[in-house]
Amino acid sequence: MNEAVRDFRWGAGMTVLWTLVIALVTFVVTLGAGLGVSVIELLREPAGSVPQTEDGVAEYLFTKMNEQFAYLAAVQALTVLAMVYLLTRPRDGLSRARMLRMDAIPLRKCALWAVGSLAVVIALGELPKLFIDIGDKEALAWLAVLQPAWIGFIVLVLIGPLSEEVLFRGFIYGGLAPSVIGPVGAIVVSSALWAVLHIQYTWLIIAIIFVYGVVFGVVRWKSGSLWPPIAAHCTVNLISGIIYYFGLAGT
Repeated sequence: MNEAVRDFRWGAGMTVLWTLVIALVTFVVTLGAGLGVSVIELLREPAGSVPQTEDGVAEYLFTKMNEQFAYLAAVQALTVLAMVYLLTRPRDGLSRARMLRMDAIPLRKCALWAVGSLAVVIALGELPKLFIDIGDKEALAWLAVLQPAWIGFIVLVLIGPLSEEVLFRGFIYGGLAPSVIGPVGAIVVSSALWAVLHIQYTWLIIAIIFVYGVVFGVVRWKSGSLWPPIAAHCTVNLISGIIYYFGLAGT
């Protein structure tokens, strides 16, 4: 029996539609910001060093966008947060915190759920390593594109996890759980979408991310709050960041 409470003013269909709108707007804003800054950099180049061919200009713009990848990741995350904030404006007696299940909860409750989910995801992430190489070093090496590093670390540990949890375990789960697919279906769908978002990794890493998403989704469901998965997600990324930025990837 589906016991999920409908917290949004709309159902599953509009949730899917608004999710597509969020994805489109985020893509356009992020790409526009990257191209805009890169074009400004191009126009500031001395006349003799400006690429003379279309391929040269395209390569220049692509290189400049890579150099500011951390900033673009921050723009992406902040755009997602802004879109969800606008779409969940209070109305009909529903507060934004209620819709996203970000009401204040006792610190002890949040900590217990967060620590429990963290223990589960770490155990599930480590278990496959006993049998196969899942490409941890390659996954951590991807953090090298988050330049400058200090912005990348903030995105990795704080802004990124917050925006992803608000979108996937807050907005998407909250809109789908009261529908015919129920909380379990909403957890599977939101986890699958979250895993696909990490397409830069190998399929083994993506599979593990999906499992992490299921764990975070169950915690969101059973705890009735978005704060425990946010805390656990930030902690997982903090551990990855410490391992990478402090050169512990070989341990």
